[in-house]
Amino acid sequence: MNIVEQYLLKMEMQDFLNTKRDEFAKNIMADFYEEFKYDNFNVIIKEVFSMTYMNINPYKLKNEKELHSLIKENLAKLNLTLIKYEYKYESDIPDFLCVDEDGKLTVIEVKLGIDKNIILQAMRYYKMVDKYKYLIAKEVPEIKVNEEVYLILIAEDYDNDTKNVVEFLDINLNLYTYTAIINEDTGTSGLLLNEVIILPSEPLQYVKIPQIEDHLNKFSSADLKKTYNDILEQIRKLAPGVDIYPLQKYLGLKYKGRNVATIHTRKKFFWFISFKHDENGKYVEKAFVKVYTGKEEEINDVYETIQKLIKMVDE
Repeated sequence: MNIVEQYLLKMEMQDFLNTKRDEFAKNIMADFYEEFKYDNFNVIIKEVFSMTYMNINPYKLKNEKELHSLIKENLAKLNLTLIKYEYKYESDIPDFLCVDEDGKLTVIEVKLGIDKNIILQAMRYYKMVDKYKYLIAKEVPEIKVNEEVYLILIAEDYDNDTKNVVEFLDINLNLYTYTAIINEDTGTSGLLLNEVIILPSEPLQYVKIPQIEDHLNKFSSADLKKTYNDILEQIRKLAPGVDIYPLQKYLGLKYKGRNVATIHTRKKFFWFISFKHDENGKYVEKAFVKVYTGKEEEINDVYETIQKLIKMVDE
């Protein structure tokens, strides 16, 4: 178990100890036994409670180079292999140039804190790498030049302007925030990366698009078109009376005049979103999934949310 896993376990244990002591004692230990396969149940208790009080805590990095060093050690967690650190071409120097497990050329831009210029700088590097990827591929045969360049941003956090711009970028892009952690007893450090999910904004009144086919034509692969159609067909089965109306930026789905879901189309994926309500019919939060293959587990949660909405409308 590495330092990041230990830190996450510590946080989980403290939460249980602070809020659900009885439930923790009765139900959680069995899960740890199944995961770690300890023969002695007392050993489990000793290990878990010792982790709860481990001296592992977040800490402030001194500079961006220290952050770069931790990212280098964690590239495998992002399924990336380093090609070149601080790859220099003319005046552009992206922090990391990598290749992912599917052969996509990957650019990583890193900022220690919140930097409002991160997206502009990253897009400049993205454009440069995309322009010269055929030359880069001559040196790295693992690169598949027909694949779109993949862009990753890593920062402490992002300002709202950056998030707003990212929402409308139709490229292969992921944002991560980081937390640096250290074991103050041993000096061992680690990096916790969390993906930032930027959901589409609440729909505006866009000009209507007359055909669903207009959305399908945005996709770059036939498989994604099929997945999109399969989801629409499943929704029709859940609610035979559902009204599907294509707009400029998204596909809306209504049941008896009530919004039950939206599908926001991008070139390489689409967002599938529904709306959770409590027992009193008050909106609580969104159920959503970023669909690439149609095999994502979260799709079932969105289907279930739609079913509950339909049942609420019928009642």
